[in-house]
Amino acid sequence: MVLIPTDIILHIVELVPKGDVGTLKSLSLTSPLLRDICQKRLFKSISLENSVMVKYDSRIPPPFLVNFHKIVTQSPRIASYIQRLKIAQHSISPSGGMRYRRPGMSMVWMIDHSELISEAFDAWKSPRIHTLNFYSRRIISWTELDERFRNSLFRILQNPAFNTIITEGLRLPGHFFAGFPSLRSVALYHPYFSPGAPGMSSSTRKHQISHLTFHVHYDANFQSLNTGPSPVDCVGPAIGLDLRSLRTLDLEMNFSLTPQLQHLFQLPKLWRLRVSTSPFEKDSVDIDPGIPPPTINLSRLSNLTGLTLRNLDFGITSASFSWVVNALESLTTSQIGRLERFTLSLATTSDIMKNIQSHLDVIMQQLGQYLSSFHRRAEQLRSIRVDMKVAWGENDQVLQINEWLLSQLSWSGCEGILDVRVEQDEAFVYRNRGW
Repeated sequence: MVLIPTDIILHIVELVPKGDVGTLKSLSLTSPLLRDICQKRLFKSISLENSVMVKYDSRIPPPFLVNFHKIVTQSPRIASYIQRLKIAQHSISPSGGMRYRRPGMSMVWMIDHSELISEAFDAWKSPRIHTLNFYSRRIISWTELDERFRNSLFRILQNPAFNTIITEGLRLPGHFFAGFPSLRSVALYHPYFSPGAPGMSSSTRKHQISHLTFHVHYDANFQSLNTGPSPVDCVGPAIGLDLRSLRTLDLEMNFSLTPQLQHLFQLPKLWRLRVSTSPFEKDSVDIDPGIPPPTINLSRLSNLTGLTLRNLDFGITSASFSWVVNALESLTTSQIGRLERFTLSLATTSDIMKNIQSHLDVIMQQLGQYLSSFHRRAEQLRSIRVDMKVAWGENDQVLQINEWLLSQLSWSGCEGILDVRVEQDEAFVYRNRGW
């Protein structure tokens, strides 16, 4: 009998697609070796999240929580394979609804069943999580969670492997990030902070992180929910983060927030930047929203090698597009010479394209001039990409827009490295319909 080397078997298992859970389960039943290899992939990521289509009963712990409790209390070996943990609270859909709600219950599973999840976390020995994703459709304050749950989660995240945290819908205290010594990557989506958060820091140590994702939009709903300090004022040292060593930044914001975030465009070690902006009303399709565009100066980013600019205003007006022009004009000759990748993403609708076609011709001619200039001066440039997302567009309309965009940019001289893509974006359709 010929024995296949373990590394060959491992390579074969790695070829199984990520979503092919059935194959991995079947392979895990064939031998102890394949069991261990397949289970490491099967349990690498665990999601504790309620289904919007299942009726919620606050008396009964959800099945995913019961299964998780069983894993960490009865199978320590399998629990040691978990590297990514997602804790999510989705809203209860009309088709799912609420079957039963005990008095005093919040309809938030991590609050209603905090004792069970805390017990599971306490039983979890030697956790090796490197990523936590905490999402809630309903804004949840950190102090609203049970104290035992908070302490147990903190203990798990203080393991040396933990380096990435992603939060959305969680109202954070100012000291939240100070307790994670190995933290290197932080993603804050529409963050909220507790009142007095900047003064709440219990540690003078600031963690030097390498990657930051910061998406924040102000609207009437946000103003009513955010009783604490502005997230814009909190990002950085006030919440225990040292941004001086930041290498990559993904920033999405309203036009009106740009002045408060200018310090993020002066980080000396930043080498990849993605900036997305929109008018005050993110879903507005008004051709002239009347909101002044931001001014973004990138000249201080001396190490920049990758740049992505995303305009989320559906109108693609001269006002909303001018911030892109300003950002490109602020780049120095030495910065352009060092740039390796440049991406521009636009969003529009098929109806607006018809109404402002002549206006767009002027904008695209201007863009073509900048691309041509980039191509001549950027010695390291390997990729220029222009994306356009079209909502409410039929296939033939999208094809026509794609051909038009290619004709507008074909003369720029960047054919060898220019990638133009136009596609339907259902996400924009759903978002603008208020889904």
